[in-house]
Amino acid sequence: MIKTMSAYTFEIDDVAIAVSEILVQLDVEHTLCAHAVGLMTCYDEFIETGVTKAISEALPFDIIGCSTMANASAGELGEMMLCLTVFTSDEVLFSAGLTRSLIEIQDAPLIAVAYQEARKILPGEPAMMLIFGPIISQLGGEILVEKLDAITGWIPLFGTLASDHRIDYNRGYTIFNGQGSSDTLAFVLIYGPIYPSFFVTTIPGEKIHNQKALITKAAGNILMEINHMPA
Repeated sequence: MIKTMSAYTFEIDDVAIAVSEILVQLDVEHTLCAHAVGLMTCYDEFIETGVTKAISEALPFDIIGCSTMANASAGELGEMMLCLTVFTSDEVLFSAGLTRSLIEIQDAPLIAVAYQEARKILPGEPAMMLIFGPIISQLGGEILVEKLDAITGWIPLFGTLASDHRIDYNRGYTIFNGQGSSDTLAFVLIYGPIYPSFFVTTIPGEKIHNQKALITKAAGNILMEINHMPA
């Protein structure tokens, strides 16, 4: 069994208040099981003011995550908000990892090295993997998933890419134990008696634009030409 807890704060500038609000909501002394991991999503300025780092240092488990455009937790929502979800269990193990910079990646060795470092802590193959990836033009989400599938042997993956509230996502960061990065992949491997299921749906027809277009030139994940016109 995995127990889930959540906490949030809107306090960006006062680190002590932000940490106190998170600790009071989680009450880890009375709620934490033998193993735990944290998933953090936040407005990017929480990283720059040191709030994410202070929260990570105040808690006895690894925390991974990313910056986001907006957040919601426990009946609250907003853009300038930090949310922390904690998975904790006596039977399930968690092993977090972080790659080196993926900007110059041409194949998968950097991801494989980080994966194996996290994997060797576990007594067997993980049941699934949670990922928080960077926004890098030459490493689209589908390319990242292909590389992870090859490395992990097709274990279930669930996660997202970092973002922010700017049009070009130029301050989208992944998070590992409070530190933000624009070019690394943060992840956690989950081992134990869990059996993840995924559900897929499609966009309703009335939500699809009627205007048709044909992609006439592309390179990997880069859209270059539409209807023979430069994108």
